[in-house]
Amino acid sequence: MDFRKEKFNKNSPLVSVIMAVYNNEAYLSEAIESVFHQTYDKFELFLIDDGSTDNSRGIIKEFAKKDSRIICINNQKNLRQSEARNVAIRKSKGEYIAIVDSDDVCLPDRFEKQVAYLKKNNAAVDVLGSSYSMFLGDIENEYGTVYGNASDLYDGKPPVHNPTVMMKKKIFYDFGYYKQDCYHAEDYELWSRWAAQGVRFHNLPEILYKKRVHAGSLSITGIKYLTCSMLKTNFIALFKYHRKFTVAGYKRIFEQFFYLIYLGLRLDKVYTKSSIRDDIK
Repeated sequence: MDFRKEKFNKNSPLVSVIMAVYNNEAYLSEAIESVFHQTYDKFELFLIDDGSTDNSRGIIKEFAKKDSRIICINNQKNLRQSEARNVAIRKSKGEYIAIVDSDDVCLPDRFEKQVAYLKKNNAAVDVLGSSYSMFLGDIENEYGTVYGNASDLYDGKPPVHNPTVMMKKKIFYDFGYYKQDCYHAEDYELWSRWAAQGVRFHNLPEILYKKRVHAGSLSITGIKYLTCSMLKTNFIALFKYHRKFTVAGYKRIFEQFFYLIYLGLRLDKVYTKSSIRDDIK
């Protein structure tokens, strides 16, 4: 369907919430409940089971029985997070898309504040993020806050943080979806590509989201993929989109480049073995 010809029914949800799920049974219920505890309730929630092998699909089914706003999508194989999100976004009916990760927690007024800001600043903002806090284990065990800053794009960093965003759905139709080949940095590639086409970013200063850090979070291998994808995206921004970075941005690009050379020469393995030998002596 061509979004530009699509007309929203007044009874349709204004917000489509997208939650991709893969083997997150330990935290999934808490994430879903944080969506249903929102002070703003005109939304639909897409729960995409992306080929889970644990009880995630069973948890999703139980929640779906309780609330008609839940739309279930069951992938027979793991498509990975970004493509799973794309499937749901194409099926969504909302004017706005909100992303939520399946192991995190939304604060109760997140949707209300983001919808109000987007409505008030429709001509100036397309993608709206927020600050977020990080926690270990129990939600009260916070240990840090990350503040969103749209100008970070010129420092070679994301201008918004993906699981905190609410954005206009039509941007996907006009400028494209998440790309699966930028592993672990699909969101940064999307923001960079959109920014080059005039999409406008903003962040609310309030903490509206809590991000869980646990054993299943990004691994060392994941960090390597992330660094490679971010460097690729920054090179494209530099040479294809002709983006002018800040001094900090150029420094970041060089650091990413030399870090990948370091890994390519397998010096991380050499130093690890040297450290082990030193410990034995």
